[in-house]
This record gives sequence, structure tokens and C-alpha cells, in this order.
Amino acid sequence: MSTQWLPGDRTERWVFMGLLVLATVLRLWNLPNLPFAHDELSALLRLYPSLGQTIHGGVMIGDTHPPGVQVFLWCWTNLFGTSEVAVKLPFILLSVVALFYWYRVASAWAGVQAALLITALLATAQYTVMYGQLARPYAFGFFSVGLMADQLVRFAADGRRAHLVGFVAGAVLSAYAHHFALLTAALLACAGLWLVPRGHRRGFLLACTLAVLLYAPNVIITLHQMGMGGLASWLHPPSATWIPDYLAWVVMYSVPLMACVAALVVWSLFQLARHNGLGERLFWTSLLLGVAPLAIGYAYSVQRAPVLQYSVLIFSFPFLLIALFMGLKALPRGITIGACAVLAGLSVSALVRDRQHYTLLYNSRYEAYAEAMASAGPQDLVIIDAQSAMLEHYLDKWKLNAGANTFTVSQFDSLEKVVRLLANEELRTATIGFAPNSPPDLLAVVQERFPVVERVEHFCEGSLYRFVKSGVDDHSMAYSTAKPWSDSTVVEFPAILEAKVGDVCTDANALFEVRAVLPRSAPDPAELELELYDGGAFVGWFGAPKWAGLPRPDGSRTLHLAFRASEHDAFVQNLRVRMFLRNKTGRWLGTPGLSYRGRPGNPVLYGLYAPVPR
Repeated sequence: MSTQWLPGDRTERWVFMGLLVLATVLRLWNLPNLPFAHDELSALLRLYPSLGQTIHGGVMIGDTHPPGVQVFLWCWTNLFGTSEVAVKLPFILLSVVALFYWYRVASAWAGVQAALLITALLATAQYTVMYGQLARPYAFGFFSVGLMADQLVRFAADGRRAHLVGFVAGAVLSAYAHHFALLTAALLACAGLWLVPRGHRRGFLLACTLAVLLYAPNVIITLHQMGMGGLASWLHPPSATWIPDYLAWVVMYSVPLMACVAALVVWSLFQLARHNGLGERLFWTSLLLGVAPLAIGYAYSVQRAPVLQYSVLIFSFPFLLIALFMGLKALPRGITIGACAVLAGLSVSALVRDRQHYTLLYNSRYEAYAEAMASAGPQDLVIIDAQSAMLEHYLDKWKLNAGANTFTVSQFDSLEKVVRLLANEELRTATIGFAPNSPPDLLAVVQERFPVVERVEHFCEGSLYRFVKSGVDDHSMAYSTAKPWSDSTVVEFPAILEAKVGDVCTDANALFEVRAVLPRSAPDPAELELELYDGGAFVGWFGAPKWAGLPRPDGSRTLHLAFRASEHDAFVQNLRVRMFLRNKTGRWLGTPGLSYRGRPGNPVLYGLYAPVPR
């Protein structure tokens, strides 16, 4: 077990330093233009004037993470301000320094050859690059768990008490960074009882006790947060395909990179089996440390409340790589360096080209929304579905004011107020900031009054639509001309249509929109309802539209209803929809019109965590 300050011979050290420089460049690339992500803005908005207020309001009430990173941000921003560069820089540097510690751990447990290959992947994969660029607990915990593991390895090797200080520091920082970092740290401490020689266990147990005591003040906060439940309001429990999806995302959906990593793993496991390495203590230790947090998070998410996300496994991910690459310790130096070059090259190519990392992450929907609000004139209506405070952050930063007719969706206690705004004849344009959880029929309602789509901009987790009253119309957005039919209960169900979603929705994020046109004389109430079927299986139901009775110039009224195909587990091409009007008055409704269309979806809506279309 190597305990060199920087393991490897002269050439191998230079290779490691080259990978470290590459990792730094990828994380610092165009840093002044790297915007805040949603989670970062949320954290900044939970910073209050005093530290006590920040812990109470910004952590106990407004967050589900331990207070460590929020406390750090409070201190750091009071010293250096809240610019993107100032806030992100310490996290980026921590994510780079963490590679040094993980390289030493991998060298000690799996050999320098495996450590170099692991570093090549950790330095360049979007997994670690992206989370290294975010001022959130992930870079912080990635560093602290690496520090803890490194100091444990060194204490087990030489028994020096100075390493116990580093071990305790890493453990406490992990516990205060993230609950999954705490889980990984606890598992690592348990593994230490197996790895530390008997003669050094007393000191090790004392160090573990000290770490527990230092974490004790946070127990009250942790218990309070656990009482809040999981993230079920916006996170679904993991499905049966969650693990394959996660592994595909780790290799950035790149077939060449996937083949390269798979070849290395297969050769590694073959060598381990050939030399009886599958029974070694370090193999099982690293494998359990890599797999256990995933298994625990998966079981907890299914049995109690959803908590499992790709981000929370970054603290244990290096241990999984160590286990899978452990059989490569006998690779010749030349082959190792060549494999590092190929692995890093494929990974960087996938990061830049396949994942479009520097396009998607570097374009902020909040900046675009705020610009739209600031540039709105007296004849421009702007409705943004985003938190007001996040938009105000940029308006204050740019020292700009929002136009008079600018609103956020949260400002409307009733969406009928939006209808009244749209009826203003003085307005010439309507700009909509559309988010994944926006009312899906909002766009169709706006287009009823502003029929021409002048411009569309797509971002991760949001889009910006600009509608105008006149111009060149996009005929691909025309409603179907199919004639509705009725059954024997013609009064109660005067119009019925059935359609295959895939006929008009060509992508999973597309919107399927339905419109009913009621005659001037039609009585109230009438409801537009939808039933979804995957083949013959019932999938879902929609009804009671919020836009009932949108008036038209000729005196008729429209009802709108829409859904996004990707919100359902069924494949779009198998999804069928049954549309019908329900008339509850018992009086003749007249001859209503019923039609449907597909609105092209945002291809990069979930681009940071799903394949990005070329």
C-alpha cells in the first residue's frame, strides 16, 4: 500500500498533474459567464442578515440539507459578495483538490495505474465537472469524503495521530455538507474498524467519538428535517430502470466512452478473478462503500419517501470506480498512459459535443426571463412562471426595472385574471416564461388572443415564448380538422374525439393541446375532459379546465386543456387520448367544435439529465 505524498514514478506523476490541469480548465472555462443554477439562486435567497436567521429560516425551515454549506455561503458572501465568480470559485477549487485525495486513495487500494484511469474519468465526466461548478453541497462533500478516506488510509498504514485530525475534519465536514455524505462517512468509519490494525483502533475509536460529538449540535436540525418527509412534492420514487439510466448518464450516453469504460471494467474483473482478487478485503470494502449508499437510498425512496437523485451518489461514486478498476494495477505504464489519453479524450468529447455542457449549463432561463421583463414596453405583456425573488436578483444586479405589464404566475390567485389581461386591446405582444410545472394549457390560451408565435427560446427546465397579434403564422400549429362525434347521450356528451398522441406529438416533451369552441348560446357549465390510454390500459384523466369560457370576438367561447406527454410513463407512440365535452345542465349545448394539435416540445428541457438531441 503506497503512502507517498504523490504516488507513482516521475512519468506517472506528470500524467496525474496533466489530468489535474485538464480538470481545472474544464471547471474554470469561461467562469465569468457561468450563471447561477436554480439551486444556487435558492441558496442565496436563503441567506439572511444574521447567521442565526440563516440557520433557522434558511436551513431548518427552507431546506433539507445540513447547515454546513449554507453557513459557509453566509460567511463567504459577507466577505466577497454574491457575484457568480466569487460564489462558485471556492467550490470549483475544492472539486479539483478533491481529485488529489481520491487519486491517493485509489493508488493505495487499487494501484497507481487504476488511480490514473479513475482520475481521467473523474476529471472530465459531466458528473463531476457539473457538480464541481455548482455552489452546492456536492463539490464540498466530494472533497470532504475524499479527505476523510485519504486520512484513514494513511492512518491505517503508519498510525500517525496527525492523520486522525484530518480524518475527523473530513468526517465532520461531510456530516455538515449533505445527508448522503454523512451516510458515506458513517460507512467509511465502520470500514475503518476492519482496515485499521488492532494496535491503532483505540485512537481510531476516540477520533470517531470526537466526530460524533462535533456533529451532535446538528441532530436537532436533522430530526426536524426528517420530520418534513422526503421530496415527494417534486421527486418521483426510482423506477426499475433508474440504475441503468444512472449508469448511462455517468458515461454521458456516449457509446464510444461506454465501450471504453466497459472494456476496462471487464478486463479488471477478469484479472481480479484470475488472481483471486475478488476475495480481497479492499475490493469488498470499496465495492460496499460504492454500492451501499445507492442501495439504502433506493430502498428508502421506494419504501418511505423519495430522496434518491444522481447528485447524492457523487460522494460514494469514486469507491465504486476503485472496486471496478482494481484489477488494472498490473497494466504496463505505456498502456496505462495511452488508456488515460483515450479515456480523457472520449470523455471531453462527450462532455462538449454529446452533452453540450457549455451550451446548456451556461445559458440561464432566469437571465432570459429577467431581460424580457426589463425590456417590456407599455404594449407588451410578460408572464413568467418563476419565483419573483430569483427574477429580482437579476433586475437588482443589472439595476433595471420590470415593465408595467409584467407578472409572475404566482401573482394570480385565479388564472381567470390572466384571461382579463389578455383581453386588453392595447397589448400587441405577449411573452411567456414557461417552466416544466407551468399550467400546460397556458400557451394555448395566450395564443387564442395572440395567434402568431414570433420567437421561441429553449433552456434547461424552461422556455421563453413571444406571441404577437399579427404576422406570419406557423401553419404546423393548426388544429386538426377532424369532426367530433357523439354517443347516445348527445346532450351530456355532445362532442367526442379520439386520437393517437404520436400523430401530432413528435417528441416526448411536446404538448398535446385540445380546444373546444362553444356556440354563443351554449349554457354553462360545460367541461372539457381527457382520458389517456396506453394501448388498452387506462393511464390518466384530466378535467375541470381553469380557462373555462374564454370569450372570442364572435361571441363564442373556448375551453382549453393540455398535457405534456413526458409526464406519463407510457411511450408517446402508444399513447391514445379520448377527448369529450361534458354538459351538466341537461339542456341542449348546440353544436360545439372540438379539435386538437401538438405543440413542439423543448428538446433540452431535461438536457442536463437526459440525452440531448443533436
